[in-house]
Amino acid sequence: MPTKKYFDLYDFEDVQLPEYPPAHRPEIPTASRDYLSTNYNVELEKLRIFAHTSLVTISFMDARVDRLLDALGRLGLTDNTIVVFLDYTKLPGFSD
Repeated sequence: MPTKKYFDLYDFEDVQLPEYPPAHRPEIPTASRDYLSTNYNVELEKLRIFAHTSLVTISFMDARVDRLLDALGRLGLTDNTIVVFLDYTKLPGFSD
């Protein structure tokens, strides 16, 4: 669980939500974009909370992965270890 240190990295008031639908995704047919409700019918303030928490979680996990890789190095396990990191924190419109 991220601590206050990580929440303090991002000012909630500075969190920007992406445009919807994202203009950089022209492969989404117009009919599909028109069908989808803006922001999936979630209040903008709740989306900002989600976006802020996502940023915090990513920073927290970056720090944890760094600690894991350091420990693997200290134990001499880097040559025989594969680390898989999956990011499920994507908010529509924030990444490609």
